[in-house]
This record gives sequence, C-alpha cells and structure tokens, in this order.
Amino acid sequence: MISTSGEPAVLIVCDCEDAVLNSKEAIVEERKNEMSIL
Repeated sequence: MISTSGEPAVLIVCDCEDAVLNSKEAIVEERKNEMSIL
C-alpha cells in the first residue's frame, strides 16, 4: 500500500472525509429517530 507517489496519503484523507460524512449522517438519522419517538 505504501508508495512514494503519495497516493496512500490521499486515500487516508479521503477515508477520513468519508468517516466525517458518515458520522454526520448517523447523527442526523439519530435525531430523526428521536423526533419520531417524541
């Protein structure tokens, strides 16, 4: 996976961004569920 072209670093950044987006979506879903319960 490790190469000198810097591609792995880019992949890591993309993975981090995906993780942030997924966590935001998860929070939104949790809020929707809470509102539906109330």
